[in-house]
Amino acid sequence: MNLLLLDQKVSLLSLTRDDPRAVHLCSILRVKVGDEIDLALKNGPRGKGIVCTLSNERLELDIRWLSPHSSDFFPVHLFVGFARPQTCRKILEQASA
Repeated sequence: MNLLLLDQKVSLLSLTRDDPRAVHLCSILRVKVGDEIDLALKNGPRGKGIVCTLSNERLELDIRWLSPHSSDFFPVHLFVGFARPQTCRKILEQASA
């Protein structure tokens, strides 16, 4: 999943074409005007960015922030009895998969 991480919440993001994020969007994802990109703030809300300008110098995204939602994670408790270290390692490996 490609997710563009931002430092601050903005409504319009303008990137130069030599910015590593713009290079990835243009060369790897091959975005065009009108394409939608997933983005998020670091430890914050998610949003969608629509490519509104794509030129040789700039890439501009019009950003629409999504409403926050609760975490999808459920609390999980794992109890491991007295097991050999190798067995315990395998249990933890399988539990995290």
